[in-house]
Amino acid sequence: MVTHAVAALDNLSDARACPQIGGKAFRQGSADQSPCKIPTLPGCQTAGAARSAFGFQPSFAGYAERRFPATYSARIDPESAVRAFYDAYAEQQGKPRWGEKTPTYVQKMKLIQRAVPEARFVHVIRDGRDVALSVLDRTVRDLTAGDIAKRWQKKITKAREDKPKLHHYMEIRYEDLILDTEPVLRQVCEFIELPWDDSLLTYHERSADRLKEMARALPAEGRAKELSVERRMATHEMTTKPPSADRVARWRTQMTAEQREEFEQIAGSLLDELGYPTGPDAIEKATAQIEAAA
Repeated sequence: MVTHAVAALDNLSDARACPQIGGKAFRQGSADQSPCKIPTLPGCQTAGAARSAFGFQPSFAGYAERRFPATYSARIDPESAVRAFYDAYAEQQGKPRWGEKTPTYVQKMKLIQRAVPEARFVHVIRDGRDVALSVLDRTVRDLTAGDIAKRWQKKITKAREDKPKLHHYMEIRYEDLILDTEPVLRQVCEFIELPWDDSLLTYHERSADRLKEMARALPAEGRAKELSVERRMATHEMTTKPPSADRVARWRTQMTAEQREEFEQIAGSLLDELGYPTGPDAIEKATAQIEAAA
């Protein structure tokens, strides 16, 4: 979408972090006025942190968890409507640019680009097995590791297929964002053309204030059940803490052998393609990767 990244930007001296941003910093015209979309996958709390981080950036206002319409009304110009809404939010926050972080946008980037051609998309990808654990920790639905593997694979594949058709698209790994935070945040800043500020690294010190904007339940819609205020706040609790290596490769110790086998049978090829170890020696290889990055 990018939790720690967005949280960092919000910590800048004259800015407030918006609870969730999707990824593009913008304004009509030049590249440095472009909106930013940060599509992420469900269960990836990094997205929230990224949103919080960038929300503290003086020039960047982040917005969260919104549903982009699948179709446009003939009576409404989508570009003008989107710009008017987010420009109003950015003005409220006292910033010239805005960003949005909503996980489901990962499947609607081409649609968004049609409305906001200069949008920049930052796609945060996390090991699907950790995504599965995160989803299973908080879901109110009867899901299995296999169900989540199918959804994870479908969304990442769709995003990567859309990549050649997008003007501005960037992929970062959740694990790199956690284990090598500053260099990754600097890359994101360069991509969306925002100046670096050290306060991006201390987003967690002020994220609690930003989360107050989200202190409301999300109503049921379609197959999605209502998400209570308590569960919603718990979902974003990690944004109030600094990046922790404990969140990387949790599957090594917290996923059962049966869950891992079920996930890898469905999405093992994509895990391999993305550089995540699979198979009998996966735990040893993942541990070695983490130690090398430390």
